[in-house]
Amino acid sequence: MGLLVECVALFLVVVGFRVVMGGSHAHAIRRYQDKFPPISDEEFVARCEPSVSLEVAHGVRQTIGSIFGIEAERIHPETNLIKLDNL
Repeated sequence: MGLLVECVALFLVVVGFRVVMGGSHAHAIRRYQDKFPPISDEEFVARCEPSVSLEVAHGVRQTIGSIFGIEAERIHPETNLIKLDNL
C-alpha cells in the first residue's frame, strides 16, 4: 500500500510540475535527456528497494514518461522530479 501512495503522490507532483513549466517544458526535457541516459526496467528495479516489482516499476515509468513527454527508459529511481526545473 505504501508504494501505491508514493506513486499517487509522485503523479500529483508531476502533474503540478507540468502545469507550472508551461512554455519552458521542451527546454527542461532536453536538459533532462542530456543528464539521464536510458536504462532498462531490470536496471531500474535493481536500483530500487527489494519490494518494487518489475510490473509496478514499468507502469510508473510509463505514466511519468507520458506525462512529461520523456522516454520511460530515461526515468531513473534517483530522478528528483520536484527539481526538474533546476536541471
